[in-house]
Amino acid sequence: MALMADYAPPRMKTFFVTMAAAGFAFGGAVGGFIAASIMQIYGWHSIFIVGGVAPLLLLPFLYLWLPESLSRLFSAKHMSAALSRMLERFVPQWTPPAPVLEDGKPQKVTIVDLFRYGYLKPTIFIWGSCIASFTLLYFTVSWLPTLLRDTGFSSSAASLTTSAFLASGTLGAVTLSYLADKVKSKTWLVGKVMVVCGLATASVGFEHGNATFTVLAVMVAGFCLIGGSLTLNGVISNFYPPHIRATGVGWALGVGRLGAVSGPLVGAMLVAMQVPFVGVMLLAAIPAILSGLCAINITHPDTGTTKQNGQALGTNQLPKV
Repeated sequence: MALMADYAPPRMKTFFVTMAAAGFAFGGAVGGFIAASIMQIYGWHSIFIVGGVAPLLLLPFLYLWLPESLSRLFSAKHMSAALSRMLERFVPQWTPPAPVLEDGKPQKVTIVDLFRYGYLKPTIFIWGSCIASFTLLYFTVSWLPTLLRDTGFSSSAASLTTSAFLASGTLGAVTLSYLADKVKSKTWLVGKVMVVCGLATASVGFEHGNATFTVLAVMVAGFCLIGGSLTLNGVISNFYPPHIRATGVGWALGVGRLGAVSGPLVGAMLVAMQVPFVGVMLLAAIPAILSGLCAINITHPDTGTTKQNGQALGTNQLPKV
């Protein structure tokens, strides 16, 4: 996603980054169908064989055509040839500035950089929003079919409703990422959408006797939750300056996996405690609202130090095309 943020057109950067994240989810869904098909014929061992060979087949294509990050191209002397080849394709009439070289050894980027130059508060809120949204997402995917069956849905109806939840999430990712590039505050958009997700999640518990309303509420929750989460990924990839962008995105998604682990575990505890369906859905709405509140409080630091760091990378010297 960090590379996509480097090369996507500025006016549609969030959209392209979100689509890259949605492609990851789409690949996971397709992989599930492939795994189910080949396992019936060749056994479970075939899943690991295909899963190991497929990335190796991609390796030569990535080596030949995956571009280097712009910040590295502008700061590494040995990358000047690669930069020249790229410019010949996109802006042949433009002459790039001289590479910006660091004195001595290259500066090592660490997690500490995510908390410096005014990024402490927004990084905490980014992590909080990721943890909360991942908690609800993985709780819903893991336990929604079971909870719906307990309320009277048939197994097929529960599976179709869960599929509708995922499908509406894909539509939400496309819609919200497009809107995010049009509005002034992307984080406010994500925050409001996550709050709506919380309201839709809670409403599922109150009207579970009405199958039509339940399916519609689940689809609204999926639209907001998955769409909001993927759009938040796009916002994060554009938030940090280039030299810590990959670190910021990686740590945000990595810390967010705490929610991916805790969500299904909390769901198991609630089911074991025989908490009523209404209570389960009310509790499930809390992470969505917390994620929204965290997202609303993500503000970009406007400090001279941050601006100087961005200028030192040379990425602001790109031509406008």
